[in-house]
Amino acid sequence: NTFHKEITAFENQFVERLKKLENPQVMEKLRMPKLQFALHDTIKEYAKADDEGTKEELIDLLIDRLKVNEHSTEQYLIDKSIKILPNLSLAQTYFLGVLTLRKTTKQGLSFLADRDLAKRAMLYEYLNEIKTLDIQYLKLVNCCSDMPGTKYYIPILNSMKSNYDLLFRHHIT
Repeated sequence: NTFHKEITAFENQFVERLKKLENPQVMEKLRMPKLQFALHDTIKEYAKADDEGTKEELIDLLIDRLKVNEHSTEQYLIDKSIKILPNLSLAQTYFLGVLTLRKTTKQGLSFLADRDLAKRAMLYEYLNEIKTLDIQYLKLVNCCSDMPGTKYYIPILNSMKSNYDLLFRHHIT
């Protein structure tokens, strides 16, 4: 019964979003087996998700999936995201957003930082919850790799003590 309620909730939200599109070509894409598999994966992940925000994001991803061209990089990314998103915590997704924003801002797309600044500030709220284990998990699911900003850093004093052990064994006169 619970699963049936989840499917019904998904159907209602998805159909409502499809009505807003008013694009018959997008509706025709739903007949394709590839998109039916994407729909099936989305429903499955939607039913497993506990968070309403994640459920909405899954529907957004499926709508975006209907809009992109087949066999494009965007299509592959969306298909993979549908499967990965429910397995990430809110803090982990925000962390990935911060990494992406940081990387694109360095590449000269600073307009991303200026637009919707209040929304983007939310990304930084949960960064203090990210631990080394979170980063290792994100690497395991291929969401990030070793790069500046994802490595664990130790305080400089601890680094100095371990690197120059002989110097710090005894107090200096």
